[in-house]
Amino acid sequence: MPQLTFRGFAPPLIEEVAPHLAAKLADVLDCPEDYFTFDCISVLSFSGGHSVPTEPFIEILWFDRGQPVQDEAAAVITQIFTEIGINELEICFKAVSPSEYYRNGIHYGQK
Repeated sequence: MPQLTFRGFAPPLIEEVAPHLAAKLADVLDCPEDYFTFDCISVLSFSGGHSVPTEPFIEILWFDRGQPVQDEAAAVITQIFTEIGINELEICFKAVSPSEYYRNGIHYGQK
């Protein structure tokens, strides 16, 4: 946790950028780099009954760290992808409370 899910990206690109992204986000979120999970999923997108390219989209599941940290994390992600030529990017943060997130039957609010 945090878990970043990428749609509309080639897996080799995410594999290449993940270490740099983890290092930068670890500084912003004040957590170890190995807390991050990066998932790149293939999807088929449709509009108007036809397949269309999937727009680059990143969903971040995390424990809320407040708006200023969220804004800074979004800026870091956007900058990293802009530097490699991806200028259209959507990012969505989904916050969960520690009591809603379980590992081996124990929620993080109990730790």
